[in-house]
Amino acid sequence: MERLIKSVSDQLSKLFPESQFKDSLRSLFYNRFNSDFKMHVLKNGEFLIETKGVSFRVSQIPAFEAGNDLIALRGYLSETKILPGNIVVDAGASGSGIATLCFSKLVGDAGKVIALEPDKKNFKILEQNLKLNDVKNVIALNKGLWSREETLSFDSGMGESSSVSFTNENDGGNRIKIACVDLDHLLEGLGIQKVDFIKMDIEGAEIEALEGMKNTLNTAKPSLAIASYHIRDGKQTYLALESSFKELGYQAHTGHPIHLTTYACKP
Repeated sequence: MERLIKSVSDQLSKLFPESQFKDSLRSLFYNRFNSDFKMHVLKNGEFLIETKGVSFRVSQIPAFEAGNDLIALRGYLSETKILPGNIVVDAGASGSGIATLCFSKLVGDAGKVIALEPDKKNFKILEQNLKLNDVKNVIALNKGLWSREETLSFDSGMGESSSVSFTNENDGGNRIKIACVDLDHLLEGLGIQKVDFIKMDIEGAEIEALEGMKNTLNTAKPSLAIASYHIRDGKQTYLALESSFKELGYQAHTGHPIHLTTYACKP
C-alpha cells in the first residue's frame, strides 16, 4: 500500500505544478490509506502531523518529503513503543525533523531526544521546526554519527542518497565536510547514562556508528531501528548490520521494504 502511495505522489508531481492545491491532493491521498499517520496542509504553508496520539507542525519542506518521512517514521515505530520519560537518539534527523518531533512528543517533559543532523542546511530547518513547536526536550547537534570524533568528507554519490562514501580526505566533487562524533563519548559528555531507543538514517555510516556505541549497547541495551537500504561496497547495508548485531549479542531482522529498516534488540 505504501508503494502505491509513493507512486501516486510521484505521478502527481509530474501532472501538476507545485502548489498548495497539489500538497492538499497529496495529503488527502496519503491520509486515505493511513489511519494512524495523518498529514494536513495548513494555509500558511505548514503541515500538521498527527500520529500515535500526538500532533506537531513542520514547515519549509515540500509535501512529498513530509510524506516520505512519515512512511519512514511508520517503519521506525512499527516494532518499538516509545514511552514517557524515555531517552531517544535520532541520528540523521533530516530537515523536516518529523521523527525528532514525534519522539519529543512521545517521551514528554520527563524524557529527552538527542537529534544529530550533519547537513548545515537541514540542521537550520530542523532548528526552526523545533522552535515552531516550542520544543524544550531536544538536544539538537549539527554533527554526524561515526566510530570516533572526526571530521569527514561526505560524498552523496552524485545525488543518490542510497550510495555514499566517507573519507577524511577532501578530493573535491560533491563532497562536503561534516563533523562526526561517536555515541559513547557524546552521551558521556552530555551526562546521559541510559538510552532506550536509537533511530538511525545516516547514509551508509551505520556500521561505523555501531562501533562507536558498543559501550552504550552493552550497558543500556537500547532497541534500534536503522534505515538499511544504503549501498556500501555494492551491497545494501542491512546485510552487514544483521551480522554486526549478531556479534554484539543482539537479535536483528530487516523489514519495511518501502524504506528498508533493520530492527535490533537485546534478547
